[in-house]
Amino acid sequence: MNGWIRRDELRRLSDQALYGLQKLLFRALTCPQIDPADLPAIRATLAAIEAELNWRSQIPSPAP
Repeated sequence: MNGWIRRDELRRLSDQALYGLQKLLFRALTCPQIDPADLPAIRATLAAIEAELNWRSQIPSPAP
């Protein structure tokens, strides 16, 4: 299942932007007006965001 945002687009976002998008999508999951047909894409996008954040946490920070 594909989300709404491709991996290369996620890579361009800052951590703060990813966390904000993640928070917004979690809210969308509980919104009674959400179209049930959109739920798989929302879940896929949340999974992609989580994978991106996990991948970033595995990369060592550059030496100063």
